[in-house]
Amino acid sequence: MLFEAQGGWNYATETNPGRTSEKWSDDVHLVGVVADEAAKNFFSVNTEGFHPSLFRGNTFIDGTYKGRFLSEYPQEEIKALLRRWGIRYLVLWIEEARHYFAAQPGSYTRIWRIDSSKTQGFEPVQGEIYEFLQADPRSVVVFNGSGDLETRDYFSKLVRLRRVVRGEKVVVRTNYSPAWRAYQGNNEIGLFSVDGQLAFVCPKDGNTIISLYFPKYRFLIIIALVSLALCFFLSRKRRVGT
Repeated sequence: MLFEAQGGWNYATETNPGRTSEKWSDDVHLVGVVADEAAKNFFSVNTEGFHPSLFRGNTFIDGTYKGRFLSEYPQEEIKALLRRWGIRYLVLWIEEARHYFAAQPGSYTRIWRIDSSKTQGFEPVQGEIYEFLQADPRSVVVFNGSGDLETRDYFSKLVRLRRVVRGEKVVVRTNYSPAWRAYQGNNEIGLFSVDGQLAFVCPKDGNTIISLYFPKYRFLIIIALVSLALCFFLSRKRRVGT
């Protein structure tokens, strides 16, 4: 599911000068709350200042995508993006985004309208949920057979493959990182990137389970804590010296 992120910054940083993105004045990032309640992964982000990030192509923010307004993108380019990430439903808040998808009735249909005008404590918001009619909602893409992705936590996932063929490419719709590790039983499997998504070669025929792990690197946490303590000590010493 795509959940349009909201923020108070100008996210239209790579478009015509003088036009800025619509700002969300309430300091609430709803996607974090919804993701926790639904226990689902979203095509979204829950932090401000995300537009210069390496992964900025993984979210719509305030009616923009990668620094430009959605209306500046060809319709087929956005459709290909949604199909590549298996997105079927889109939760939209900003007028720019809602108008962009509402103008394509043959590809998207509105299935729900959210009206928060009577909710106390928040500004009135007109949100809408659209269904992408040409979606490919698979979480695991394989030519023969099928697969599902189960997220256990931030650091581990399970890929359940059924009726697959050994040697075929399997693409998991999650972000690739060279830190990921994959195992079939005790045997490690090589991973590679396909358009920024995690992929591997199927190790056997039939049904199998592949375990994905992202190392926690606890020593980095220790280094960070030591650095923080050192900064605190040096700043305190400087204040005493002054």
